[in-house]
Amino acid sequence: MVPGKSFWHDDGVGLNGPGVLFRTTYVTLSIVDHPPSDYTSEDEISFVETGAFTLRPLHSELGVGWPCAPGMLVVAPRGTELARDGAESGENRCLSVAYSAELVDALRTAGLPLLRPLGIHASPRQRFLRRRLRAFRAASIDERCALRLDLIAGALFESVACPRWVATDVKSPVSGRVMRRIAHAAELIESDYARPLKLADLAAAAEMSPFHFARSFGDLVGVPPHRYLNAVRLGEAVRQILDGASVTTACYAVGFASPSHFTVAFKQCFGIVPSALTRAPNPALVRALNIGPWGRRTSKNSKALARSALYAQLNA
Repeated sequence: MVPGKSFWHDDGVGLNGPGVLFRTTYVTLSIVDHPPSDYTSEDEISFVETGAFTLRPLHSELGVGWPCAPGMLVVAPRGTELARDGAESGENRCLSVAYSAELVDALRTAGLPLLRPLGIHASPRQRFLRRRLRAFRAASIDERCALRLDLIAGALFESVACPRWVATDVKSPVSGRVMRRIAHAAELIESDYARPLKLADLAAAAEMSPFHFARSFGDLVGVPPHRYLNAVRLGEAVRQILDGASVTTACYAVGFASPSHFTVAFKQCFGIVPSALTRAPNPALVRALNIGPWGRRTSKNSKALARSALYAQLNA
């Protein structure tokens, strides 16, 4: 995904109190003292950290409710009306990801379905993504954090919206040690994407065999290591071009060996050539690019969105 402007807010309470941990143009990561209730203005996916309560979607069949406890995942699309019963709000803590309407619309155009109200036990992949979101509490803030949050949030959205699409979404238990090692490899990609990282390098960093690493990475991250590396490089290249860098400068800065290779990879992912960004960097085009690797199963739709936004700008 293409990172936008971001800021860090530290209210001194961290996981023990409410507050915005990190925000990009399209995603907000927060610690809240209760899950979404009443009327939600944004699509939100929340992990229950502490507390026990029951959520009931209003205007639904009588008796429908979700008993929530630590380890549960709560999904509240924008416009959802929820009622909460049980513990006092001060006893509850949730790690919440909120998605802007613009990003959700772009993901829908790319082929991902709408979220629907849910209260479920988090899958191993979702618990892995929660671990990665928690790491923002202690992260050293730099310009790469926005791209990282957008990618993790996109993976979480996909895992909830269309779990059947994720053929590799692991169902068996995954140890904390494996999650830590895969998270370390993902962070290595996100920080050292400009280096010529090979599967063997990443597996060695994770202290795993290449076969076990590749399988575990795909299960937990949602895409193979090379595809994730490509997504990070392309997302960072878009940010640099939108900030004024030339296509050639961005190409080499993010680790591509040649402009021709970069152009081919960019067009395969987004349906347009990178120079189009210098001619028409409009918000609609940026949102089209912001779907990252999570619209990969319906790439024709995402390419059509990018092209239509570009043509609209050129013909205005």
